[in-house]
Amino acid sequence: VRLEETAGGGERFTILMRSAEHDKKPEVKSNVRAETTISGYIIERPGGSNITSLFVISMTDPKGLIPKFVVNSVAGRAPLQWCENLKKACDDLSSASPEKKREITEFVNKYRDVGDAEEGAA
Repeated sequence: VRLEETAGGGERFTILMRSAEHDKKPEVKSNVRAETTISGYIIERPGGSNITSLFVISMTDPKGLIPKFVVNSVAGRAPLQWCENLKKACDDLSSASPEKKREITEFVNKYRDVGDAEEGAA
């Protein structure tokens, strides 16, 4: 996760993900677990604009014996569904209490600080 300022005073929030193993959630032989090679989102708003753009990328192998037409059908709808869920969450946030907004601002600023520290180390 990275939050950075763009040219012109805009902001870009980048989220990159991949599959990972965890001791508390070991693989279960009777279940098929999908594998994400890379997945991510870039959310960007130019300075002085109220328009936000979203770029979504996903390279996931659902594994198992799922017919290709089913995988392709779901894959085409999944990003749209994610965007609709994100919009709903943003709408809910905009009507949230000032305390909730403060918590989220602190969370986002934590990642802004991480991005600044990484740039200073480079």
